[in-house]
Amino acid sequence: IETIESKLPLTSKMMEILQILREVKEISYKDLSQKLGISISSLRGLLTNMARRTSEIERITKDGQGWLRLKSN
Repeated sequence: IETIESKLPLTSKMMEILQILREVKEISYKDLSQKLGISISSLRGLLTNMARRTSEIERITKDGQGWLRLKSN
């Protein structure tokens, strides 16, 4: 199942997240969820699926809060 999931294309919302990350490099879950107009809970689920499909993102914790950043090459 993991192999199949890793080959699935990114959804339009996932592509939107990547575009935002390319502009800002790093963003909190709170700010990102507000930009996307979705709840933090929905964002977490989306990021879980996104992490299975791409290796471009990194989920981190700062000051006890969830953050997302673009992995450096």
